[in-house]
Amino acid sequence: MYAEPEFSMYNRAFITKVHEKRRREAAARQRAQTAEERRLRLEKVAQEKLLRAKRLKDDEERKAAEQRALREAEAARLVDEAVARYRCVFTINGKRNAKDIIRDTCAGTPWGLADIIGHRRNKDLVKVRYACIRAVAREHPEKTLVQMGKIFRRDHTSIIAALRKTAGE
Repeated sequence: MYAEPEFSMYNRAFITKVHEKRRREAAARQRAQTAEERRLRLEKVAQEKLLRAKRLKDDEERKAAEQRALREAEAARLVDEAVARYRCVFTINGKRNAKDIIRDTCAGTPWGLADIIGHRRNKDLVKVRYACIRAVAREHPEKTLVQMGKIFRRDHTSIIAALRKTAGE
């Protein structure tokens, strides 16, 4: 299997464990590098938007554009962080992904994606959150309760409760 001279005096099971550990560490380094590249890309996009905003002549428009660019960059960073952390937020078989469903469901309410996946328990927010959970479950019936829980940063039992409370909708 592994005929490397440095391991010739060790037990084969030990050698196998060492090589498996090295593979896992290499995969973890690769994931960290990918996250760093994603962060750098987001910073570059944010800087470009700020530069475009600074080119505007009117001071008020420039300030509003700068604030809008900063808010958009922060929102993009939060969404990207959620996608990176909970790998089940991707588009599946041409269906809309969960974040788009959540955004569409939240349209017309004062709540956004960060509020929906956040920890606040305001009564009105919880109603919108439950509606989002129902919408994602309806559009992605293949998702397990655990996957849905990861999307919304909740336990799977919270997803069950939300689906039961919105069963009539």
